[in-house]
Amino acid sequence: MKERSVNPLKRTFFALGIVGILFILFGTVFALQGNGNIRGSEMSGNSFWIYAGSGVVLIGLMVAILGFYLGSRNRTLTSVKTKGSTSQNQVVERRYPVGILTTYGI
Repeated sequence: MKERSVNPLKRTFFALGIVGILFILFGTVFALQGNGNIRGSEMSGNSFWIYAGSGVVLIGLMVAILGFYLGSRNRTLTSVKTKGSTSQNQVVERRYPVGILTTYGI
């Protein structure tokens, strides 16, 4: 059976995208309650929740887009052998997208 390796960063960024989608859902509910479309709580009809929900939706959009974008990039861990065949002489090279990660300090 062929062994398949999954990059842990890919899982992490995918989970970040899922968290972004949850923020979008919760923000939408907050905004709809603030607008009065969803009734039955103290939030209904309160204009604060329209703005708070809209902000949460925007944050969720940014997190989801960033998470799914970085998760779709091809990041690999490649082992490069130097002289000799022992494990002491192996060097691990990490390839990540430089632009976004250095911009946000990740």
